[in-house]
Amino acid sequence: MNCPRGAEFVALVCLAMVQAAASDLPRFDPTARPTGTDVAPSEAINRPARQTVKSAYAMMLSVTVAGERLVAVGERGYILLSDDDGSTWRQAATPTSVTLTSVSFATPVEGWAVGHMGVILHTADGGSNWSKQLDGVAAANLMLAAATERADAAPSSSEAAAALVTAHQFVDDGPDKPFLSLLVQNSRNATAWGAFGLAFSTTDAGKTWIPVADVPNPHGFHIYASALVKERAYVVGERGLLVRSSDGGNFVALPSPYKGTLFGLTTTHSGVLLAYGLRGTLLRSDDRGDHWQKVSSSVNQSLTAGTVLDDGRIVLGCQCSRLVVSEDDGRTFPNSFDASQSVTSLAQARDGAIIVAGPRGLTRVQLTELAQRR
Repeated sequence: MNCPRGAEFVALVCLAMVQAAASDLPRFDPTARPTGTDVAPSEAINRPARQTVKSAYAMMLSVTVAGERLVAVGERGYILLSDDDGSTWRQAATPTSVTLTSVSFATPVEGWAVGHMGVILHTADGGSNWSKQLDGVAAANLMLAAATERADAAPSSSEAAAALVTAHQFVDDGPDKPFLSLLVQNSRNATAWGAFGLAFSTTDAGKTWIPVADVPNPHGFHIYASALVKERAYVVGERGLLVRSSDGGNFVALPSPYKGTLFGLTTTHSGVLLAYGLRGTLLRSDDRGDHWQKVSSSVNQSLTAGTVLDDGRIVLGCQCSRLVVSEDDGRTFPNSFDASQSVTSLAQARDGAIIVAGPRGLTRVQLTELAQRR
């Protein structure tokens, strides 16, 4: 189950799922043309995804539950739907061809998907139809407007001046910044997180998106995952980034015992936080993130996905095609099982099967099979 030492799974960033022999995420070229397509990234923003049977075998980066339906997103703007617990999938029509990295629903019918080129899509019918609410061009201009207003209001503030410089850079770069994660609170409130500290939120179901400027991330580290626990938002990312919102809504940095990249964040039924990332690193907090302890994950390659099952068991997915399971609220992960492919996302179907998203599309793993392999 081992991959080459030092390899890193960066599926949430690069369409090609490049392997990087580094201890942390390199600064990638987000404007590079995706492998196997003749569409330039900037052109792909407003080009509808091609309808093809090959979408069922395409790289999928995120899968989630929307009522009785499963919804998955991935490369080339593909969005796949299943109404039979992942046994069969069909392609939805989407208005973009950029890689989509994350999908989440507030209700069985209302949800969002985000991806490369600063794209945010919205659905109000369970994923059958999607509309674009934001892209990288509009996002950069919104950042510049907000930063200009802030700098005008506080001309002596070094932070405001730095934010203005960053906003100008985003505009000059063009629509090259990807969103990587979604935090959906309800049908009106959601936040999209991304590379280089990109963050936008909405409080009106996506009619307007506003830059999030108060996250303590001065170096612009990539933000890979987020979670909501008892009205508090948590985000994790590059170089051990751990951040939590306060009762007043502001964000504060949390102490991290690990300085490598954290790719994911999962919360258990009891409210325990599990952050995971490079080289099988797993951090556990049972006090709302005030303190974190390293936990053995039973694998030594990057953990890239996680889900909590209806019965409380925690399943984490590894870069090297493994699933690890905890039955004690994330204290130990003594067992690992074959996932059949590198794991980018996990969800539980209504019949109890685990849906595994990865470079070969979507597969089902029955829980009874896991129990038999213990």
